[in-house]
Amino acid sequence: SYPIVAVSNGSQCGRGPATPAGVTITSSELAVLIPIPVVGLAGISGNLAAYGLPAYGQQAIISRVNIRLEYRIRIGICPLCLSIPIRFNLLRESAISPPNTLPYETLPGGTTNPAQQAGGCAGGFDFGSLNGIYAAYLRTRLYNGDLCFVPSYSALDVPTATPATAFAKYINNITDSPSLPRVARYIAQENVNGSATQFNVAHISFTPRNSEWIFREMQNTQAQRVCTPADNECSPVQLSISGGSAICVGGSTFTIVGQPAGATVTWTVTPAGGISPATGTGSSFTASYAGSTAAHVQLQATVSSGCGQYTVSKWVGVGTALSVSQVPDSRCGMVAQARTIGYDNVVWLVNGIEYPFSDVVDGVREFFEYQSGRVTVALRGTNTCNGAIVTSRSTTKTGPDTGDRLCTDRRAPVITLSPNPAREFVTVQVANVDLAQPITVRLFDSYGRLRLEETSTGKDKIRVRLLALPAGLYLVHVVQNQQLLGSEQLQVEN
Repeated sequence: SYPIVAVSNGSQCGRGPATPAGVTITSSELAVLIPIPVVGLAGISGNLAAYGLPAYGQQAIISRVNIRLEYRIRIGICPLCLSIPIRFNLLRESAISPPNTLPYETLPGGTTNPAQQAGGCAGGFDFGSLNGIYAAYLRTRLYNGDLCFVPSYSALDVPTATPATAFAKYINNITDSPSLPRVARYIAQENVNGSATQFNVAHISFTPRNSEWIFREMQNTQAQRVCTPADNECSPVQLSISGGSAICVGGSTFTIVGQPAGATVTWTVTPAGGISPATGTGSSFTASYAGSTAAHVQLQATVSSGCGQYTVSKWVGVGTALSVSQVPDSRCGMVAQARTIGYDNVVWLVNGIEYPFSDVVDGVREFFEYQSGRVTVALRGTNTCNGAIVTSRSTTKTGPDTGDRLCTDRRAPVITLSPNPAREFVTVQVANVDLAQPITVRLFDSYGRLRLEETSTGKDKIRVRLLALPAGLYLVHVVQNQQLLGSEQLQVEN
């Protein structure tokens, strides 16, 4: 699976462009006939044609080419004479479609009109075709209608090509296709201009919904989406789980928000130990906790609608825990670690001053920057178990007096390149990192290839020699303990 920020112009409801299977996509005729005194004309003529694939399960001619010697016997006085053609085939070939081949021209996908695309190129040219005197022409005809040129299932990289996958419904992560696309994020075209026939549009057309989706993807907005049949199409809606942040001893209720009409919801809790019940159905789900250890579980709701399935999840606590522990650190007066299971609206209180809190499952470690004096760290949050909102402050922890030493804030590593642009050397300076651990600087070229690597311990400045590199734009990675601390662009000049 891989993400693609793009739009498929094919119908999200699996509607094709309603083009007859096996249509003549293009055909050409040519002739170069030279007058023969008294007799008539003689020369070479021919024709070729390409046809759309037939309906699935059928076989038919999909291309042909004929080249022949041609004589035309002239009877009467020209140009009002009668010309009788006599032809001898030099080449007469045709191709038959394989059995059970998908008619690509009729599938859901981005469309094109061959005649309109060709513009003035269609029609060819005619030097003359006076009957019985001479004939020299090249005439081309193109199909004047919509043909699918990129099927949705092909654009989305669906592994299996069958009628079921070709005409399946595709929107974002949802599909009723028996073969799932390898593309992880996508959106298909909706009904255009309110017409039920305009589910496939010419490349490339953007509706407000297409543009909004691309914008959200580029911003990495993880919007939960599902689709529902409405107005003969599948429309995206928002999907989320409402409820508190804990499954309480007395029971807690969670509700799916944005459920499409007619959809069904299945609930599961993982791991299920101590949760009763651990599964359920319906728009709302109520469960209680009978254990004694505070931990996190994943609450998952699977929504099944006319357009397929989508799963939305939420991490919740079982039991409750709001606490601060002190972690030794040689450089700082205090490093605090928090556990906030089952609590919302958590904030840090550092010497009575409120700071925002960043949460992860089962706690987060925060580093505070201060220069001198003692630091008292506490947590405050709200818990909604048993229907009551409880505000709690955790046990406070007090760090030792640090004197005038600066405690490093490891939440925000800072990387600086100097000079930039650079010629012979570049100095990589790092701040807010543990200098006792090795720091590695890696330079990658525009193709993603590793070109240089330097490692240092105990230094906040690393000098990298650039003489071996050609001029260009490079990406500098700073890595510590196999974790990327940050990256910056570097311009290397000759």
